[in-house]
Amino acid sequence: MTSPRSVVLRAKPPLRARTPLPSAVVAFGIPAAARTLVCDLVGYAAVLNVERLEDVEEALHHAVDACVLCVVPSDRAAPMLQDLLWLRGRFPNVATVALYYPSTSSCQAVLQLGAVGVTQIVTAEPAIQSFDLRTALTRCHSDGVAIRLWKRCEFVLPDNMVTLLKAAIRLAHQPISGERLASAAGMPERSLRKYCAQEALLSPQWIVGWARLLVAAFYLDEPGRTVANVAELLAFPSACALRNQLKRYSNLASRQLRAGGTTAFLARALENAVRAHEAAELSRFRSD
Repeated sequence: MTSPRSVVLRAKPPLRARTPLPSAVVAFGIPAAARTLVCDLVGYAAVLNVERLEDVEEALHHAVDACVLCVVPSDRAAPMLQDLLWLRGRFPNVATVALYYPSTSSCQAVLQLGAVGVTQIVTAEPAIQSFDLRTALTRCHSDGVAIRLWKRCEFVLPDNMVTLLKAAIRLAHQPISGERLASAAGMPERSLRKYCAQEALLSPQWIVGWARLLVAAFYLDEPGRTVANVAELLAFPSACALRNQLKRYSNLASRQLRAGGTTAFLARALENAVRAHEAAELSRFRSD
């Protein structure tokens, strides 16, 4: 199988300086004209051009904040529609934009794709309008991992904890230093540590740890991913390191977590940890 990395198109200045766009676009079997347009929009280096379903899956194992760009198949292209439905079943959290060609694309296929969460449909004839495609990609990005994860967790947390946790989650696709979290929160690292202590919050180190695990949970809730895949995607030292951190924070093995919904369980575990920390700090204050 040809690795998707070998077909990444070369760099060209994108429009992302003015418009927030996905970090990677997996272009699955789209025509050359459409591929050229998306390269102009997001930059050649951000586009992975693939022709086979297995290459899409391989690409998604290595791309964060990715969007799949595909074509709404015709009535005669039943295998292609089944491939797209299978892909959505395996990676339901990955944003997808579909190109609709009125002369060939099936209206029934549009309905079936919409039923599995493909809501960004761009008309591609007589030609794809740059504005329409850019708008669809921007909507995918604006409803990115951090926002979708936060909505799914439905947290009940103190406001001061919410501010720091949101900042950490936005950074959590890679290891986060205390300095980076402090910068995102708009204060020096020493001030952040002092603030967390004064407000009876979890330490910056624990906030970073929870943020990293919550993002990992978001990906682990997709059937198409393994713990090893997610560990590599998020730059954990190893799959074992991710499993150990999940166990340390949740007291459950990764297999048990995935069986019951990793994101939801970790969200509730974090709320419990915050309440326990607040109670311990209050008890310590009273004893002093």
